[in-house]
Amino acid sequence: EVALGLAGGRPVIGVSQDPQSFLPSALLSAADVRISVAPPDANILRRLLRKHARGKAPKEIPGGAELALTFAETVSAFRAGESARDVVANLLRAAESKKANAGAVAADVPPLDCPPADLRRLALDIASGVSDYRAGRIRWRDMPTTGVLLAGPPGAGKTTFASVLAHALGAPLVADSCGKMFARSGEAGHLGTIARAMQDCFDAARAAAATVGVSVLCLDEFDAACPDRASMDRRARDFWAPIVTLVLTLLENHEGVIIVAATNCGEVIDAAATRPGRLRRVDVGPPGAESLMRVLRWRLGGALSTVADVNLLSALRLAGPAATPAQAADWARDLLQAAREARREPTLDDLLRIIAPPDDRTST
Repeated sequence: EVALGLAGGRPVIGVSQDPQSFLPSALLSAADVRISVAPPDANILRRLLRKHARGKAPKEIPGGAELALTFAETVSAFRAGESARDVVANLLRAAESKKANAGAVAADVPPLDCPPADLRRLALDIASGVSDYRAGRIRWRDMPTTGVLLAGPPGAGKTTFASVLAHALGAPLVADSCGKMFARSGEAGHLGTIARAMQDCFDAARAAAATVGVSVLCLDEFDAACPDRASMDRRARDFWAPIVTLVLTLLENHEGVIIVAATNCGEVIDAAATRPGRLRRVDVGPPGAESLMRVLRWRLGGALSTVADVNLLSALRLAGPAATPAQAADWARDLLQAAREARREPTLDDLLRIIAPPDDRTST
């Protein structure tokens, strides 16, 4: 279409936040003029203050690049009836708030020794690559792992892994659910709103990465955003194609952002998402009694600290091999609640009654 338009004497204009990824190569190579829209500098902000705010503007006005605010965030600082000094104060406060939120590192999460051995190795592998990247020893494209798809049953610790990884890296965590993105788009599931939500999510992760060089983006319910096109009929494929294409493009263009996608339904993810260079698939199963014990000890704090590991492991094995970290969190909550109600310290017997309640059925 670009070539036909130019050959027919029509002007062709492409607009994109990432031309290399989203605009046709024919347009990129044939373009006569390229215009980069930069954030408003101090002079532009001063002119806006004269026109839309009361009073004299302060001498020192920060530039848009320094503020790192979006267009909508900048406009939000210009409020009806406020003075120029008030507007500048609004701009600075918004910039500080955004910087603080972007720099928030995951807290109150399990330590790195809590996940099962395979996930610990994965986290250490990513941490090693991030260390080399931050030190300038390797480029982003040379990182061993920049995106993973964790597939497994509910409660197995997939999304918790993202928090553990972010904490281990000392990196900001940006988390969202693909299901919630659809819910925010309204009952119609408008494609433009969904695509905007997905793009905003990646933009937030990039902004967070700018503070410390890297961030972690957790995309829960990933199957809701990247379903398998090969299993769809034509009508469904026509609806999903733009979203899946956008997701696949974003998965290739995320320097500084470690992606952790999670799903309970790994078999329905589009095959293109897990090809080399995008997401590395890792199947996550029940963690086993030893990992459960580490999670439970972390959840309990100092409670049951006098109980030997061998005795605690014996109790946890009563839950069966399919027990999950989510269940361990429930056990800890119930145990501590029961102890508070009884006004005494929790005991191993209390935990046993929670994990394997006594059978009160009669023999008749």
